[in-house]
Amino acid sequence: SWHIYFMMNFMNPAKGVAHGVFHAFADLAWDDEENLVRYTSYAGVFFAILATFVPRPLLMVNVLQNVSSNVTDIICGIWQDTIDYVGGRKHMLHAVYIQKSIDVWGRRVGGLKAKISAAWWETFGAIGSCGRRFELVNAYSINAANFQDILYIIQGCLPKAVTPQQVNFYAPLLGPMEHLREATAELLRLSLSSIQDGSVDDEEKEAIHEAMESAKVRRAELLQTFATAPPSPQNHSRVHMLLSALLLWSDSIQGLAAKTLTVLDENTNCCRQAIMNLCNGLYATWNLREIFADVYVSGDFPYLHLNDHLKFCFRNYLPITLCFVIGYTGKGPFKGTGYSSVMASTLSLLI
Repeated sequence: SWHIYFMMNFMNPAKGVAHGVFHAFADLAWDDEENLVRYTSYAGVFFAILATFVPRPLLMVNVLQNVSSNVTDIICGIWQDTIDYVGGRKHMLHAVYIQKSIDVWGRRVGGLKAKISAAWWETFGAIGSCGRRFELVNAYSINAANFQDILYIIQGCLPKAVTPQQVNFYAPLLGPMEHLREATAELLRLSLSSIQDGSVDDEEKEAIHEAMESAKVRRAELLQTFATAPPSPQNHSRVHMLLSALLLWSDSIQGLAAKTLTVLDENTNCCRQAIMNLCNGLYATWNLREIFADVYVSGDFPYLHLNDHLKFCFRNYLPITLCFVIGYTGKGPFKGTGYSSVMASTLSLLI
């Protein structure tokens, strides 16, 4: 909005560039309009950031920890309820409760992903101990998002009613499935505790390694039991999908635990990390391959196919430019004296 305002004044021969009275070095006026706007913006940003620390820190990283703990409790509860249901230990209406829990879990994961982008500036791209917490919570969010589709598949595969034949089939599998769920849940909670602390001591490392080994043994136990179990009387695909999802969840949590130990053991210099993040950010912003990724020309309408980023840019750039031209010329449906930045500035603020 301010860019448009100053551009229009610069193009207006009756105004031009506003000059101040108090000059310093290099003919720089400390009280001209541009500098006053800049100082006001700096002051606004400073007090906006200060309000998140005083009198009590209101950091989004702390909110992420609470949300991730809630997501962990929900997913562990979903697996507990699912195992009890297919084993015949829950009423048939419990399938509806499991499906609703999966929907709630999906919404919580979506909220976690939305809050992560808002927490980036607090660590400036994973710098320091707080930055490691942010990086690991982000890894946890990615892990949960990748597993979200698997849970939706399970949601569709749950039988409306468990038959006696299915209960008999799952009877020898319930113990290994429950053991694997407990071992994986313990590994997930240990990893999440280290993530929230932003550090890990030798005792915590040993506990995580033991939990990883326990989960590995339990996965092998479940596979061995399933290999020796009698064939399922019906719905082979549903059985395979449920067991595969449990094994996949355990394996993904094992990978998250390994990444947690790797990140927390790193001792990266903060200044070096900040420079690397700055360079990577500039490269990602101006990398032409990324900007024009998935852009191609075809023989079908609309002939030129743009990616979502370029569509967003052009969708906003064109109406702002049109309003700028109308305000500059003073012609069109809203006639005026010309050199008016009100329309374009207002539109840029609304967008």
